[in-house]
Amino acid sequence: MDELALNELHESTTLLGNWHEVNGKTVYLCTPHTAIECLLDIEGCLKRDTAASGYLVRLKLGQWKIIQHSLINLIKAYRDDSDLLTVTLRVCSLLTVRVQASSPSDTDRLLVFTQDYKELFLEGDIFNTIMSVLLKAMEENEVPMDQDEMGEGEVAATQKPTEPLFDALVGLVRNIVSVPDPRPGDGGFTMSRRHMQMSYIKLFHDHGFFDFVMLLCEHTLESDHANTEKQAEKAWVLGDIIYHICTQVDPDDMCKQKEVRKKRVGELVRKNEIGGQTGWWTSWCAAQSLWYRVGVQKCAGRIEHYDSANHD
Repeated sequence: MDELALNELHESTTLLGNWHEVNGKTVYLCTPHTAIECLLDIEGCLKRDTAASGYLVRLKLGQWKIIQHSLINLIKAYRDDSDLLTVTLRVCSLLTVRVQASSPSDTDRLLVFTQDYKELFLEGDIFNTIMSVLLKAMEENEVPMDQDEMGEGEVAATQKPTEPLFDALVGLVRNIVSVPDPRPGDGGFTMSRRHMQMSYIKLFHDHGFFDFVMLLCEHTLESDHANTEKQAEKAWVLGDIIYHICTQVDPDDMCKQKEVRKKRVGELVRKNEIGGQTGWWTSWCAAQSLWYRVGVQKCAGRIEHYDSANHD
């Protein structure tokens, strides 16, 4: 990329909005059509960014902290503007893809940038925004009950305009969970980043994301149009999400924990039989707390251990 193209790229990043004082409140504002044009330019540069060019675009955008300074704020401030939100998420998705540069040092820098992005999306406010937009998009793209009886043209006619938004969101989630957590000695390692993947799994559980993935998998596999290229691509994206979640869970440990929990529940029941009303209430409360942990651990392994470790 020559100097002129690099300057144009930088100029595009400066036109994505800024903070302003409005009625005594600090809000993030942009000119939507200008921001969309700039994001489309950035998206084009990212798609043309290759190992042969040294992934210079990704390196520069990471150095300029475009996600931290602009894209996150656009997602929060313009969550109801589907056009702007869709292209913003597409750019985020491209930036969170893991790539292998020709230079080991550049590969390490790019990995640190993606780990920065992974930590950024873990922040409560932005994660809640992503999940709420995802669920809303899912509802708006709900498939008609008689879709299996339609032809491909009729199916296309039923698709909602939020489908590209939905695809961009799922792609972003896939890329985020594909980024490995840094280990001690790695360039991007900090104590708060030790178990980001487990933190994501816990948040997915708390927001009902696993139920959403299951429903989407069922629709993708059962549809008469499951063999189309688009449906196949969705299936692979969902498969990637499930794979990177499951690799964090030790099945043998989960089975051992399940046996321990069964034994503890049995002890609670026996205490209930002996302890009368007071014992019944204590056992009931303990059992509710225990079974809540069971539900979490089925999805995320020993989450409580990792979650507490993050606050050490």
